[in-house]
Amino acid sequence: MRDSLLVQTFRTLTKQERRDLRKWLNSPFFNQRTDVTRLFEYLCALVPVGAADLPEAVLNKKSAFIQVFPNEDGRRSGGYKDADMRHAMSFLYQGVKAYLAYAHWRQDEVDAGRHLCKSLRERGLELVFEKEFEALAAQLSSAPHQSVDYFFQQYHLRLERWEVYRRSNRGVSDLMEQIGSARDVYIASETLRYACAVLAQPGRQGQAGDSIYLPATLTAVGAGAFSQTPAVMAYFHCYQILGEQDAAAEPHFEALRDLLAQHWALFPPNEIRDLYVGAINYCIRRLNSGDRIFIRAALDLYRQGLERRVIFEDGFLNKYTYNNILLLALALEEWDWALHFLEHYRTELPPRERDSAWRYNLATYYFRKKDYTQAQEILRKVEFRDVFYHLDARRMLVRIYFDTGELAALESLLDSFTIYLQRKRASLGYHRELNLNFVRFVKRLLRVAPGDADARGRLRTKVLAAQYVAERDWLLGKC
Repeated sequence: MRDSLLVQTFRTLTKQERRDLRKWLNSPFFNQRTDVTRLFEYLCALVPVGAADLPEAVLNKKSAFIQVFPNEDGRRSGGYKDADMRHAMSFLYQGVKAYLAYAHWRQDEVDAGRHLCKSLRERGLELVFEKEFEALAAQLSSAPHQSVDYFFQQYHLRLERWEVYRRSNRGVSDLMEQIGSARDVYIASETLRYACAVLAQPGRQGQAGDSIYLPATLTAVGAGAFSQTPAVMAYFHCYQILGEQDAAAEPHFEALRDLLAQHWALFPPNEIRDLYVGAINYCIRRLNSGDRIFIRAALDLYRQGLERRVIFEDGFLNKYTYNNILLLALALEEWDWALHFLEHYRTELPPRERDSAWRYNLATYYFRKKDYTQAQEILRKVEFRDVFYHLDARRMLVRIYFDTGELAALESLLDSFTIYLQRKRASLGYHRELNLNFVRFVKRLLRVAPGDADARGRLRTKVLAAQYVAERDWLLGKC
């Protein structure tokens, strides 16, 4: 029972949702089975709100059966009956799903209003329809988000009006133009959004999938058909920076950045976040190619995303985004802003990762500032559970010990680092080789005699030739 779809779904319900679901199940319109309401109350009593897991001993069908089918029901005379219990669970699960579907639908007032218009139209209530249509059209026109879903609703709402006009043989030419315009914008924006999602997948650069609408959409946008529609143009430029070579895509990056600055509020949270991520990833690609001018562009986009809260995921700042922002600020030597950022957005990190991510990035801050005392103080006291934090922390300590001449501590750390990498052979992938090569080259550096330029030159050649090596630039600076 613990692993049933019913219980898995039930565990996600908030206190308010449980209260509303109780009203739903107690309404004869939605449920007339008393065993279902008793099973609901049983689960409310035994399943804590937000419970991550439950032991089978606490929640099983035989224990539940006693509460769901009490003695007076007459069903316990023959003992536990699995078929009865499964039926009760099935009916409750259907009730939960129906409630969740309704609750989600009811949050979208425009969609609910569109269904009302459709019902009125089907009943032939044209006067009532017109009143509701005008109110809904006004509400939709003033909607804060006017992207893909907005044009979808515009299209379908106008279709309903067309059905009314068609029945009464009224002129519909202007209405048909409105329908066609809303349809075209919806298809264009959704086609480009889908193409961007495909290209954003790892290893899919330049491969936009097999959409029959994409070539026509690109041609139409290129001809200026949607030049005044941010919902289309933003995805068009995002598609270009994801699919084109880096230098060729730069004008599209600039255009997308301008659109984000002016029209970001038109997009719902999930869409605006994807557009920002697309622009930022373009900057990162250019940075990885050596175009350091994009450090500032990437940091500015991140700052906009922070201020507008559009780069958060489920209300939290991803720990890798937190790290990326810090590294960009440090690359520009914005030390005061970087420290303020770490402290100010610390509470925005997911609770389970908050302290670890903050400490790791604070250590990185002091390390990059060459305040080795502060960095060591953090790194020595914290054992990072995140394997990549752990690897980075060890490499930072190696560099600190090397630069400060703490050779005994360095030798010990290199040995323990090697043992750790050998033990993690199966889980690190190519990161194991990256770090093993780093350790080997540091050990060879320690064996090079002072003033032996030939030995350093040979070591430099090996560092350059290695396919995978962490901290390559730092190693080359020491050779």
